[in-house]
Amino acid sequence: MIVYPVGPTRTSKGALLSLTSVLTPEEAMPVPLETGTNPYTSFRIAGEQVSIAASAKLDVAAVFKGSASFNERGFVFDAVAYVDQYAQNSSSPVVMTRWGSGMRVAVRLMDLKIDVAGSFGSIAATAQLGLGRAQYEILGLGLGLDALTAILADLPPMGEFGLDAYTKLTTSIYGALKNYITDHRNDLTPVPFAVGLKDSIEHDPVTDARSVYLAVYWRKMIGVMIGVKSAVDSYLVLR
Repeated sequence: MIVYPVGPTRTSKGALLSLTSVLTPEEAMPVPLETGTNPYTSFRIAGEQVSIAASAKLDVAAVFKGSASFNERGFVFDAVAYVDQYAQNSSSPVVMTRWGSGMRVAVRLMDLKIDVAGSFGSIAATAQLGLGRAQYEILGLGLGLDALTAILADLPPMGEFGLDAYTKLTTSIYGALKNYITDHRNDLTPVPFAVGLKDSIEHDPVTDARSVYLAVYWRKMIGVMIGVKSAVDSYLVLR
């Protein structure tokens, strides 16, 4: 299973809109949140490096839109209360859906001059030292616009990621978010914000190129072998 962050927007029939770019609408249905299930059994703040191309395709955040160059990196940090629901139907490509509420911070590092570890601190230090530029976007997941505005206070939802944004996020903002979820859990609407898929939605260009090369190589070799066989047959007939 490969877990991907996704945009939570759903179609009128309930499919995850972001998944319809890689799956049929029928396959893009999230694993439903079972009636009576507590959607806030776990709370975590976790980050991961993501593919900018895949994140753009899955509508994770607007900051990932546009083609990426080799010296760019994408990161997603989710601070969420959630529960994972697993599919009973083994034929579905969506085997898990993560439902919950919270906040997502998407960061796009550009013009990198060094390799960067996937943490807020290293990203902020890289930007502060002029070793790269970092753009961030903050999205609410099942919170509502008013709640997100109150939690963010004086930090805009989009901008340059540096020490100021890093300090506010890791101190007052995450604390305010956790308190808000605890105090308003009955008023929140859990949304599907990550899915577990059976197969990868990405293709490794190096692997793809190698496959094309091998296909062309063997096609040529078969052609040569056929030519040799024809020449041998002609020689035998002439004899």
